[in-house]
Order: sequence, then structure tokens, then C-alpha cells
Amino acid sequence: MEILTEGRYPPLGIGPGFNCAYLFLTVGSLQARMVHFAGRHEPDCARPVDPDTLAGTDLEVQWVRPPMHPQSEDYPSAARWDWDPAHRIQYFGVKCGTGWCEVGPPGFVASKVPAFPSTPDGPPLLNWHRVRHIKGWFDQQRLAPALGNGSQGPEAGWGEVFADPLLVTRRVTDFTRTWVLVARARLDASLTAYVDKWNLGPTDSQNKENRLYFCRGRWSECYGLALGVRDLASGFDSNRPDAPVCGDEANGYDVTTADRGMWWVGIVSTTGKVRFGCVIRRDHAADLAFYHLPPNGTVRWRWRDNDETIWASCAEGCCQVQKPRN
Repeated sequence: MEILTEGRYPPLGIGPGFNCAYLFLTVGSLQARMVHFAGRHEPDCARPVDPDTLAGTDLEVQWVRPPMHPQSEDYPSAARWDWDPAHRIQYFGVKCGTGWCEVGPPGFVASKVPAFPSTPDGPPLLNWHRVRHIKGWFDQQRLAPALGNGSQGPEAGWGEVFADPLLVTRRVTDFTRTWVLVARARLDASLTAYVDKWNLGPTDSQNKENRLYFCRGRWSECYGLALGVRDLASGFDSNRPDAPVCGDEANGYDVTTADRGMWWVGIVSTTGKVRFGCVIRRDHAADLAFYHLPPNGTVRWRWRDNDETIWASCAEGCCQVQKPRN
């Protein structure tokens, strides 16, 4: 696993620039070592090495495999940051074989899987539990200050975003001129500003969740099709056909001509209110083919200075949600 940082993080032995986290087996147990590579040369962290030949910071590995998820495909080829609530430090998790490995300083305390509704709302039961039990499929973190008060660090309430169980199976054709449910999000009641900015409402006592749908096509096509989707129909207004305005990243790197201005999000709040916005998709089909990797079907929060946005896997690419219009 490769980590790129601007500064140092002593609890994990991370230094500025490039770092490789190596996992290895010794005396019947998994261990990890963080190795910092000084300079601008990017190492190949996927290349096998002898851990005895590399100096670094030794880390503890906690291997997790829920009994109902014994297969390798139950664990996405992904990594995510995590939070030790006892020592108040970051650690990370990563897929390792037929399980999920949580890696941190010796004695670190792993975070708990968040509470979630007890009844699936459509997808197959087993996969519905998979995206809620296994951390690689979802993300949870304290969100950046919701009011944009100039603070440099996340200090607001917790937000959780879960991949839809069927997201990992989706291909570009599945999104074309069709609204596809990609994620569900839960937010603390303290995150009131996210209601106005992102249409993400707080999770109430009934465990209602925000829902995010993606559609690929001309705006007029996707907007018209929203009328036929139960969750999105209330957001359709024939007097407001103008497309949402996308951000500067719409024409940025890795945005293909076929994807430019062709991806949209419909966000359904816990209150039922609907707002539409842009999605910036970057295609990574060539990279996935080169490394012989399938799309991983995961979702993450994407950190910003004063609030968050959501990133989701979308077929052989990655999709970043832009702020919806009013």
C-alpha cells in the first residue's frame, strides 16, 4: 500500500512524500512495517520485498473476517483511513486475502462498525450485510467544519456513506439514460449546514438514510427520466429544465470527451426532498486492465477544506459528486 503525505505522522511512521506499508507473515501472524522513502522518487509498493532488509516502523495488524463473509470477493480491493477512538489517532485498513486488515500502532483500538437498519431495502440479503459489515465498502469519519469557519481540521459530527450492494456489478451501460442507486449516507444531527449545501439530512430515530442516484446522458434525458423514479419524482419540475452548473474539475484531467457533461446526481434527503447536481467522472479502465483489477464498487468521503463531498466507484472509473443546485 502506498501513502503520499505532505508532512509527518509519527503514530504510523509516515514521513513527507512517499511511504510504503508492507504486510508480511511471521510466526503464524500478520505484521506490518511502514517504510518512508525520502526524496521525490515514487517507489513501487506492490513489488515484493524482504522486510528484514527495510528499516521502518513496525505496526500491529488485526485481521477481521466476519463468519458470513469467507470469500475473497467479499472484500474490495481498497484501503481507507480509520480512527482509534481510545487513543484518538488515525490508522488504516486494507484488503488482505479473504479478510480485512486493520493496521495501526501496537495496542491500537479498532473502530466499531456503525449501527444500521436491520431490514434490507431491496438488494440480496447477503450482499446488503456485506457492505455494512466490511469496512472497505463504506466510509465513516468526522466531517470537516460544516459552517466553513476557517478551521483546518475536521471537528464536526460523524458522517457515514455506504456503497449500494449492487454498485460493484455496474457497468457504464447500466448508468446510461438510467438512474442507478449508488450510495446511502447517514449524518449526525449536528451537521445542519450539510442540509442546505448538499441536501444531506440527519439520520433520525427511524434510521432514515440519504440516497444518491447517478445517471449518464444528456441532462434533458436524465432529468426527464427522474419523473419515473419513485425517490426522484418529487424533484422534477417542468419549469426548471436547466442543467446544473458543474465545477472547474468537469474539464480536468482524465475526463474523457464521452464523459464530459454527461454524468448527474440526484440526492434524496432523509426528509424526501430531492436536489440534482453534477458528477465528474474520471475513467480508469486502462489502469484497471493493466493491473488486472475489477472495479471495486466502494464509496468514500472526499475531504475538502470546509466541507466534504462524496466519491463513488462507477464502473471502470471514479465519480466525484459536485454540490447540487438549489
